[in-house]
Amino acid sequence: MDIKQLNYFVHVADLRSFSKAAAVLAMAQPALSRMIRSLETELGAPLFYRNGRGVVVTEAGERLLEGAILAHRFPEAKIAFSGGDAGILYKSDNEAEGAAAILTKLGIARDRLILETDARDTYENAAFLKKELEREGVASPGAGWNAAHRARVEQAVLAHIDRRRDGLSFVNLGKVLSWAGKYEEACNAFQRALDIMGPHPAAYNGMASSLYALGKPEAAIPYYKVLLVMDPAHRSGLHARLARIYAEQEDTEQAIGQCRAELEVDPDNFHMHLALAELLEQQGDSAEAREHYETALQINSDNAATHASFAHYLLRQGHQDEALAHGRLALQLDPKNSRAHTVLGLVLRQQGKTEQAIAHFSEVLRLEPGNSIAVDNLRQLQAEREKTDSGATSP
Repeated sequence: MDIKQLNYFVHVADLRSFSKAAAVLAMAQPALSRMIRSLETELGAPLFYRNGRGVVVTEAGERLLEGAILAHRFPEAKIAFSGGDAGILYKSDNEAEGAAAILTKLGIARDRLILETDARDTYENAAFLKKELEREGVASPGAGWNAAHRARVEQAVLAHIDRRRDGLSFVNLGKVLSWAGKYEEACNAFQRALDIMGPHPAAYNGMASSLYALGKPEAAIPYYKVLLVMDPAHRSGLHARLARIYAEQEDTEQAIGQCRAELEVDPDNFHMHLALAELLEQQGDSAEAREHYETALQINSDNAATHASFAHYLLRQGHQDEALAHGRLALQLDPKNSRAHTVLGLVLRQQGKTEQAIAHFSEVLRLEPGNSIAVDNLRQLQAEREKTDSGATSP
């Protein structure tokens, strides 16, 4: 890490745009993007996330790199960092120690750092760090830290806590409104929370879920992506939601990518193996699709929907006997599984077992009135049966 890289970061952060920063720096935007990605990889923390209006510095970027900029600007100064949780650094169990590791990578001598590792919130940050500074002899009661100064610090901390409390109140209001099905009002509440607190995982999650429920998946995607950057340690489920949205939009490549990302986090998620199998089959990769169907069954062999989906896949691949076996297993687990009845009806019709096929398609219509596959097949099967009966009775 050097001054040039810091300069790149500062320009992108100030202009909130890679393209504008690249123009000012007289360099190509892809080159600037690669520099920032390389820096993020080196530091082990994301520095920016994208929203509809450009890019915004993450908390890690603000707290770590701005500190590094000041450290280079004032080379004799000590650098104090407070925080016991790993809230912004996903490669560290302790925020202050993680910051120390990163700041030293930025060229700041370890003996310039003063670390406070026990604070759990903003108030404790101020109170505990003050004690650490006093112990180090950097700050002590007197002209530099008198009662008036302490009062201003406490006032600022309490104001921050009040704002956070107000913001969380709007988050909770949004959750209640979303639960009640009032998604438009819920979005307004989550937006109020974001206006008060700034980026916050619970507010982003609520906003994304409410937008999706409103039938606005495109608007939900950026919020889910921000969540992946803000809280990478808790990304389980987020990739799955994005996969579902992309699948609904028939963006198979993106959906497959999100399924794979979810399975990296949760390899035993049989729902995700099943979703990935169906997407891979759509893409024409039947061999890998079968692997994921079989993995899903290994994880949860008692799931009727998985057996029914695998049976449908086997039918499409021309494996009638296997399709029959898994279709029947599905119905043993769930006699009302219409997909399994559909598969069995199709297989039995191909095998010339008209009456059995009719029975399964009739059950599909009982479970799902108006099912087009069942309607069409029943019409054709009944016509074939009438033709056969007519032929049998003619002189």
